[in-house]
Amino acid sequence: MDTAAPNLTPLLLLVAIGLLVWSWRRARARGRVGILNWLQGLAFVLPWGMVFGLSTVGIDIGFAGFVLMMVVATAFYIIVGRQARQAAGRERQRQATRAAFEPESVVVSDANPSESAEVQERAEPSSAPAQPPTIPAADLAAIESIFSIDTYFLTETVPTREGAIFKGNLRTDAAAALEALSEKLRQVVGDRYQLFLIEDLEQKPAAIVLPERNANLSTSTNEKALVVAMLVASCLTLLELGANLNGFSLISDATRWPEALPLVAGVLALLAGREGGLRWMAARYDVRVSPPFVIPSLGIGTLGGLSRYETPLPDRKALFDVALAGPLVSAGLSLVLVLLGLLQSGQPAVANIGLPTSLFQYSVLVGGLARSILGAQMQQEAIAIDPLVAVGWVGLFISALGLLPAGQLDGGRIVQAVYGRAMARRTTFATLGILGIASLANILALYWALVIFTIVRAPERPPRNEITEVDTPRDIYALLALLFAALVLLPIPEAIAVHIGMG
Repeated sequence: MDTAAPNLTPLLLLVAIGLLVWSWRRARARGRVGILNWLQGLAFVLPWGMVFGLSTVGIDIGFAGFVLMMVVATAFYIIVGRQARQAAGRERQRQATRAAFEPESVVVSDANPSESAEVQERAEPSSAPAQPPTIPAADLAAIESIFSIDTYFLTETVPTREGAIFKGNLRTDAAAALEALSEKLRQVVGDRYQLFLIEDLEQKPAAIVLPERNANLSTSTNEKALVVAMLVASCLTLLELGANLNGFSLISDATRWPEALPLVAGVLALLAGREGGLRWMAARYDVRVSPPFVIPSLGIGTLGGLSRYETPLPDRKALFDVALAGPLVSAGLSLVLVLLGLLQSGQPAVANIGLPTSLFQYSVLVGGLARSILGAQMQQEAIAIDPLVAVGWVGLFISALGLLPAGQLDGGRIVQAVYGRAMARRTTFATLGILGIASLANILALYWALVIFTIVRAPERPPRNEITEVDTPRDIYALLALLFAALVLLPIPEAIAVHIGMG
């Protein structure tokens, strides 16, 4: 670790600069709103970039200087965020005003098979085999009748394999339009379809109607069997982790497995807390969630659980709340365990675990708490810690991994709720790149990058109302969640560790 970190820091800085330049060019194309969103991202990464950049040249700004930078960056982030939302609202209002004076366009209906095929060909790759539309012609004509000039002015209908896209202009508030259109949809076709208001590729409002069977997901029997198998595998890897912390291996001495059981029970309790928070919040929004797929890991026992939303969420506010609820519960419980454990650590005891103090340099948050509570004891080569620290640290690490801004991880869902699907795709790409570089020093980063890339790299399905943005408090909570993940996962640079007296 000591030799790898100084070599990787300049490379990470170069990657960060490259991403900033690339994102600036993309932001300029979106005008004022894009530039303001770019400045928000800059406010988040700049303090960390300055700290690690200065540390490479031997300049230490100290903890007080870092806190000052974070306070200034947070204030700047909040101010710019408000301006970005106001600018986005004005832009949508201008678009709606212009749309009110546009001439009516011909609505393409699926009643004519030749016209439907032509629209289908334009909407999908020409190499795709021709298939009948999912929505029958009679239902499609009935659905077209729900749109009006006072809610959503329809200009084109595009049948697809999954449902139908209705292009046009939003004429009122998105939430009010969705409620009115959904009620009309139930009146003309019953409960067999669901309507969504989303942002299309040009970030303009578009209406999508899907049959119930395509809008909702379900967990198959094979997937449920996989859930059980992954949970059993995670219990075994957690047992091995508990055994290693107690100085033995299950492979060589399986009879001592009860000694590792407390760690397994503690971590599983934290995972249950996460699932409880997630499902409680999901129930408030009437959202069904799949069983958790618990990812086993030989390094830290488990990488946490991945759950899938089986029914659409109502809006971006709900997407944010459900995504944050689980990590909030597990991270809060884990932090309490770490604090209680550190308060009981430092003195030899029968149940205590001996750990090298250099291990605490792998986390800014845990290392900082250990240094604050244990003081000069952190200058020793090894220290006896209470097992609660190990359980809480694993819980914090799992929560922080889940808050990485990528795909369908909780962090990716939070970014999607606050900044939209386009930004969520960019942060997923950036996260995978950073994990790829970090894997040069830690194989666990490569493992997690492969999990994200193969399973959850795609953004979460959009909520039924993707147009209405979240409010300022949730914007701030999103920043705090990402900051928490960074504090848990980022190591303490060697120069700073020596300066504060660790190891």
